[in-house]
Amino acid sequence: MANKETKGNQGKISKREAVREKRRQEQKRRRLFIVLAIVIGALAIAAIIIVPSLLPAGDIVTITPVERPLADGRAMGDPEAPVTIEVYEDFQCPACQAYSQQIAPQVKDAYVATGEAHYIFRHYPFLDDNAPRNESDQAANASMCAGDENRFWDYHDMLFANWDGENQGAFNDKRLVAFAEALWPGEGLKGVPYLVRQALRRYLDRSNGSDNNRN
Repeated sequence: MANKETKGNQGKISKREAVREKRRQEQKRRRLFIVLAIVIGALAIAAIIIVPSLLPAGDIVTITPVERPLADGRAMGDPEAPVTIEVYEDFQCPACQAYSQQIAPQVKDAYVATGEAHYIFRHYPFLDDNAPRNESDQAANASMCAGDENRFWDYHDMLFANWDGENQGAFNDKRLVAFAEALWPGEGLKGVPYLVRQALRRYLDRSNGSDNNRN
């Protein structure tokens, strides 16, 4: 009788151990899947961030600089004009691009050039807030660098002329530098004015573009 009870208890213990072992194996598999998912995700993010910096700048659309009346940094027109127009834009925004290329020139000719309005551009980069690359912020930073040499509006036009989709690499650091080289043709970046070169390096060498002027 005792032997039967012992065998029965051993059978129950064996079943419990088998269940525990099965659970342990399932936990191991889950942990392995989690680790693999993290590694794959990290590699994907690294590829998104690193690969564009290894690619050539690609084709650059050049512009013909347009004269702005009484241009002063990110503003144009008479500061004493009865009306002030403030425009908030993200260089990656397709609606902003359409406005800047189609409507803003009409506003400039009809109101700014006639002294009726003072026009101010305000940075509002937001389309890269949840993106692995800070293209909106970096484009804003680069435009401010060009503004150091009173070429903000030319760089502004260059950015919109070369926009090609949100967070798709159109405004990676290599291309932002290439835009400056196109505005100041010379021996590559050496042809770009010293202040702009230094500013570009100061801003674009950073891992994030949080230093732009949103005002």
